[in-house]
Order: sequence, then C-alpha cells, then structure tokens
Amino acid sequence: MKYTGLSISHYNRVIDYPLLAKNRPDFIIAKASEGANYKDAYFVSNYLGCKEYDIPFGGYHFWRSEPGLLQASNFISMANQAKMFCYWLDYEIKSKAPKTEITHMTDFIRKVYEHIGMVPFFYTNRNFAGNLKTAGIEVFITLPLVVAEYNWLLPRLVYPWISYRMYQASDNQKIPGLPSSAEIVYSDYSPVELHAIACDFSRMV
Repeated sequence: MKYTGLSISHYNRVIDYPLLAKNRPDFIIAKASEGANYKDAYFVSNYLGCKEYDIPFGGYHFWRSEPGLLQASNFISMANQAKMFCYWLDYEIKSKAPKTEITHMTDFIRKVYEHIGMVPFFYTNRNFAGNLKTAGIEVFITLPLVVAEYNWLLPRLVYPWISYRMYQASDNQKIPGLPSSAEIVYSDYSPVELHAIACDFSRMV
C-alpha cells in the first residue's frame, strides 16, 4: 500500500503533534461522534493539530441503532468544526439488524451529504456486515469500503463489495506522539483521490 494513516479517538487522549509530525502519517481519521448524542472531546483539537502540521484530516461517526437523522445532526455538529477530506461511517453492531436499520442509515447518509457534500466510506468487517445482510446491505454497495482486518496480511472482502479503498490492519501499534496504541490504516489512494471518491455523487444511496 502506498499510503499509511492513523485512526484515532478519545482513547488516544492528548496527542503530541510536534513529535508525531517527525514521522508524519499520510492522513489521520479521527472519531467525531457516536450515536445520537456522544461527541468526541478530542476531535477539534485533533483537527487543529493536523491543520498545524499539514496532515490531511478526516473524521468518523460510530453507528448506533438509533434514529439516523438524530445521528446525522450529531455528526454534522462536529463536522462543521473541521475541514475533512473524507469521513467514515463505522458499523460495528454485533447483533442481527432489522430492515429499519438500513432506512436509518440511508437517512443519515443523505442528511450528511446535504451539509458537507460527501458520501461516507463504509467501515466494517465480515462479521459486522453479515449482521446487515438480511436487512438489505446491498443498497450500500456503491459506497467505498474500508475493511477492518486485524488477523490477516491482506484484508478479506466484505459482502457485497468487490473492492475496497482502505483497510485497517492493526490496532496495537506504538507510534511516537500517541499516549496509547494506534490503529493503522492503509490505502493505495492518496487523500486527494479519496476526497474525490467521497465527493462522487453517483455513489449516493
């Protein structure tokens, strides 16, 4: 993979950006929000740190089985405080999803697009995506995929996608500047290319 980035959240606490910048990642994806109400307290400071050291910055929303429009409002309130090259919709629900889950997620995606002009990269793995299969996950096939894969050298594809744009291969790497272990993200696409993918309206669900 040509590009190596980091996925971070409040678990990483206060990041030493001057130290991190000495081994500058190609990009950073930071947690912005979760569900309808939770806001990551470190999101804005992470954005400002990336901005100061010219590190391309993206965000992610951690999905909960709650109304999509409420979750969208929560994420938008955070996204409005940063300039992102892309964002992830992080799906890690461990139980079978009802068909209404697809409706809520579609509501989220469309409302967020109205405000920031990007579709999400869909972050998941085989097990989590399998819980959406009976609900109709195929509707999301146009969204670019991020595979969460920790136990394989290369990621395994997730149904119904036939390709991926990024994958997360490790969640226990020690990175200078981060108080706790980091999640490493790999991509063959530059942040500029990933931004163009996110802005491609033909991928809208």
